[in-house]
Amino acid sequence: MTGPGERDRILAVDDAVETLEVIRRNLTAAGYEVYTTSSASEALQMLDTSPVDLVVTDLKMPKVGGLDIVRHVRENLRDTEVMVIT
Repeated sequence: MTGPGERDRILAVDDAVETLEVIRRNLTAAGYEVYTTSSASEALQMLDTSPVDLVVTDLKMPKVGGLDIVRHVRENLRDTEVMVIT
């Protein structure tokens, strides 16, 4: 993931704002640098401009979904891991 002295960067994506807040709070408390969005489309834009070490994404979201994020990461960001939640 990151080098010495750096915090791992995690992008959490979920259309359920309450779930997103729980994820953010827990990962921040564990020492990670956490970015959040409730839009998969916005997540794809964020990944293109600011790559992260891990993406935690909901599977089912309106319009663009979690599988679209997984596909984008696998094709474009080979050093980024993805965790899918439902």
